[in-house]
Amino acid sequence: SRGSVLEPRKNNEEEVTLETRTAGKVTLARGMLPNHIAVIMDGNGRWARERGWERIRGHEAGAERVRGVTTACAELGLSELTLFAFSAENWQRPPEEVALLMDLLRQHLISERPTVVGNNVRFNVIGETGALPPQVLEEMYRTIEVSKLNTGLKLTLAINYGARDEIVRATRLIAEKVKSGGIEPAEIDQDVFRRHLYDPEMPDPDLLIRTAGEMRLSNFLLWQISYAELYVTDIPWPEFTRIDLNGAIVADDPGLKQDEILFAIPVNGGNLLLADQIRAEHALVQWFIEQGLAGNPLAIQVALAPEVADRAR
Repeated sequence: SRGSVLEPRKNNEEEVTLETRTAGKVTLARGMLPNHIAVIMDGNGRWARERGWERIRGHEAGAERVRGVTTACAELGLSELTLFAFSAENWQRPPEEVALLMDLLRQHLISERPTVVGNNVRFNVIGETGALPPQVLEEMYRTIEVSKLNTGLKLTLAINYGARDEIVRATRLIAEKVKSGGIEPAEIDQDVFRRHLYDPEMPDPDLLIRTAGEMRLSNFLLWQISYAELYVTDIPWPEFTRIDLNGAIVADDPGLKQDEILFAIPVNGGNLLLADQIRAEHALVQWFIEQGLAGNPLAIQVALAPEVADRAR
């Protein structure tokens, strides 16, 4: 198996070096890493179909990727990782596929329990879990119980989850408290509303990643991602590796070295992909500005000394 791509720099615990697919190794200040990453794990079924396989093969491959991404986030020291595992709309899929997905989830909860515990990960679930099969609930609660004292990454699976349902549920709970006299309407603010979400302690994601190229949110964490950076990649979830995770983190990070330029090339109707990294002298930067390349926000993202970045805008 591939070794960790996380390389803490010697004599400097405040910086980490991430290996990326297109930009090579990029050094970031540890404090600039996202605190909370959320992921829409898309593309499993299409990935399988393109290979002439049944859709469940794609879901099985996607489940394997969860381990790698979770381990990478734990090693990076991130606080939270939230994965969109099963949406409320997924019940509309063929019954046999839903049954296979539920069984796959049950098996995954069992097989990955040692990885969760071994990486000091705390397991959590959001969504209307009461509708899940009893055998899935049993393994879910067991994993929550054995990991509840862990102090590392908090891994949250969104299962039977829909953001609109979450918002309606919170509104209903608050309305019931108003009706019973437990809260005054004038006391309702964002903090009160947050306390009635599935996980009131969940911090807002800093970075939302969507795989397989679709440019939409799919009813995921609509309240929580109001200020998140969005990163969409054409790579389907079964092929998304920790190196691709690093690429998303690097593309999101505003704290790169002052002599680094990151190019974002528009492909497939506007998706942005990190294409190259160049360590440039100011003369080269000036050339980009004169050519008008730095004036196109879809063509170039500049992370430079403030006075140069201002001119590039």
